[in-house]
Amino acid sequence: MRMRHSMLAWGIALILLITNLITIGYLMTEKEAVEPPTMDVFELKGQSEHWQLRHYQVMRTSNSIRRGSASLTYLGDTKDIKDSSSFYIEYYEKHGEREEGVLTSGMLATNGSVQILSELDHLGSTQSEPTEFERSMTKDDFAGSYVKFRWSDSYGEEHVELIELEVNNHITF
Repeated sequence: MRMRHSMLAWGIALILLITNLITIGYLMTEKEAVEPPTMDVFELKGQSEHWQLRHYQVMRTSNSIRRGSASLTYLGDTKDIKDSSSFYIEYYEKHGEREEGVLTSGMLATNGSVQILSELDHLGSTQSEPTEFERSMTKDDFAGSYVKFRWSDSYGEEHVELIELEVNNHITF
């Protein structure tokens, strides 16, 4: 009877050893749990003498960066720009020591006007894969951004203004 208990104990020990080895093997080969990608959303705004820019957004994940969706408001008398023949907007970010143009849009009319007032609600957007630097950009990095806005007024005079941007809001999901 003693031998039977001894063999039974060895059998149970062997079964426990095998199940432990299987569990350890499974745990070692199991891939790390993939964390859901986080998304950073930066909203920027700024103002110059004639223009107020709002709702410029930078939405960033580990594999995508989208910029744009800003709106502009003219702070002067709208009759001064209702017959504008051109406008261009260029967004710049500081990437380390250099400035990088990240989005440009605009319109030019050869005969007539560009209807600038109807184009100010959504100034375009762009999406791409982020560079290593863009993946690591912080609120302070985006705060160095600015917009260069060029337009012609209703009288044919060309104007250029820089709008320095500040981070109005930053959310991480």
